Amino acid sequence: MIGGYETLSEIDDRIAMQRAEAARLESREDALNKRLDSLRQETMRLIDRFTALHFEAIEKDEAQSGLLEVERLMRKREAAYDTLQAKIEALDAQLRDLEEQRRTLTQEKLSIEKTAIKQREVLVQKLQADKSYRNKLEEAKRLGEIAKVAKAKADTAKESYEQKKRPFDADALFSYLWRRRYGTSRYKGGWLTRWLDGKVANLIDYEKYRLAYATIEKMIPGFELHAKKALRKAAEAKRALQAHEAKLAEEIGLDATLAKLQTLSQRLAAIDKEIEAKERQNDALLAQKAQYLKDEDEAAQESKALLKQCLAQEDIAVLMRKARQSSDTEDDEIAYRLQSLEAESSQLETELAQVRAQYESIVASLRELERLRSSYKRARYDRYGSGFDSAVVGDILGDVIGGMLNSGVAWERMREVHREIPNTDWGGFGSGSIDLDFGGDLFDDIDIGGGGFFEGGGIESDSFSTGGGF
Repeated sequence: MIGGYETLSEIDDRIAMQRAEAARLESREDALNKRLDSLRQETMRLIDRFTALHFEAIEKDEAQSGLLEVERLMRKREAAYDTLQAKIEALDAQLRDLEEQRRTLTQEKLSIEKTAIKQREVLVQKLQADKSYRNKLEEAKRLGEIAKVAKAKADTAKESYEQKKRPFDADALFSYLWRRRYGTSRYKGGWLTRWLDGKVANLIDYEKYRLAYATIEKMIPGFELHAKKALRKAAEAKRALQAHEAKLAEEIGLDATLAKLQTLSQRLAAIDKEIEAKERQNDALLAQKAQYLKDEDEAAQESKALLKQCLAQEDIAVLMRKARQSSDTEDDEIAYRLQSLEAESSQLETELAQVRAQYESIVASLRELERLRSSYKRARYDRYGSGFDSAVVGDILGDVIGGMLNSGVAWERMREVHREIPNTDWGGFGSGSIDLDFGGDLFDDIDIGGGGFFEGGGIESDSFSTGGGF
């Protein structure tokens, strides 16, 4: 078994390894691109020299103008790339700083959680030794059971009421007289209406059924009133227990410890939110960088088009063929060097395509790991008492890195193998063992209290868990 904090550290380590590999491939990709740019610039210089030797003045000026524009675009592109890289490096530094802050806060939180565990043990021992408290606890449990039974009776009565009233509601004549409150002091009507309604009542033996229907309706308020009274008594007893627990917790310092945990949890949540925001910014910057590395940015596309236009000029092609046939030594050297540059460029582009594929795969798995880590943090699985089977965690992370699992499926598997490491066996002792939430809307106006001192009365459940109800 590996603890929740250690598991998060392992996820962090895997992310760091993926980032390091991505940085290595990025560096290699950058070097290959720079070499290709260097080869392109040399190619342009050779073409420039070639046009100077063989073009007429106007043709030479046109060719040189195109090449100068390519060179200007490439310088502009290089400056934009350097600015983008600086932004990425600055954001990476901010992310590393935030992650370090989070690690420090998490370690502090774990330490305080251990203190809270010890204080809670003291609190439980004191309460278990308090005869008056134990008597109140038993009485609160007894009242809770009474309220539960009363609620069940009210539900049964309501269900019985719905069944018994159906035949009456289905009788149109009875429903008509009942709505007019015939046979009661609230009935109103003229002499003709009264005479006609009396005929109808005699026809269906209304008075007999009216008394039966009224009896059925009176059942419900009685059962519901009894259930509400029972729950109010139980809730009052439970709140008294919680007040007793809270008072003793304050005396031993547990409430102050839980307040510190609450503050740390809020700070951690804020840091996690900031980390996620900066990771999204980083993703956007890396997407821009990917365009540069693939030569898909606007400057690269434009310079390629211009260079292709220069290289495709019919006069250059004709002169190149003549150069190979001539005895001019400089022409031969230019032709040979251009062929060498073309061969080396082709080889570099092949390697660059391989590096890019590897980089994209690494970045894809890195993003999935980061999403998995975000889900892990939101669930506060790095808290004290949280644990996993270390072998299973290793397999899950390995499958994510290998591209066999996405973050969603990996997170479901993590949730399935997550365990709360028991710290003590308290057996549901205390007000937390009294559950007065019986469902339905009958008790909506009654304050039934929280789940106990630690579940709602002391601290939010996502910031502290001890493996036992209290």
